Amino acid sequence: MKHILVIEAANRDGFSGETASEAIRLLADKANVERIQLRDLTIERCRGCCACLSAGSAYCPLKGDDVK
Repeated sequence: MKHILVIEAANRDGFSGETASEAIRLLADKANVERIQLRDLTIERCRGCCACLSAGSAYCPLKGDDVK
C-alpha cells in the first residue's frame, strides 16, 4: 500500500520536517511512503474558465502547474 506524506512547512529541516522523516523511517519496512513538499511545487489557482470541462483536462491553461 502506498502512503503519501504531504508537508507544508516554511523550513524543511525544522520540527515538521524532522517528524516527517522519522515517520517515513518508521514506516519504510511496512509501506511505500512518498514525501511531498508543497513548497517545491508550483500550484496555481483555478481561473474558472471551465476549459477542462468542455474540452478536457489537456486544454487547461495552467500548463506550468505541477498539479495533474
